[in-house]
Amino acid sequence: MGPSALEQMSLFSFGIVTTALVLHYVLGAIMAMGMILGAVIAHFHFDSSVGMEGVIGVAFGIIAYVWNMS
Repeated sequence: MGPSALEQMSLFSFGIVTTALVLHYVLGAIMAMGMILGAVIAHFHFDSSVGMEGVIGVAFGIIAYVWNMS
């Protein structure tokens, strides 16, 4: 897609949105972050409360974000 994807930022492009969504879901399936997070929560019994699951989810999200940005 290259720089041309950024040239017309004011116009909606189905091609750009479709490409972004496909990449998002393919990378999500490859990384399987949801399954890893589920295994961590189940193994350490963090599913005792919704709040604890939320805290673990946020912490895991931050770790995944930092890992992907490096």
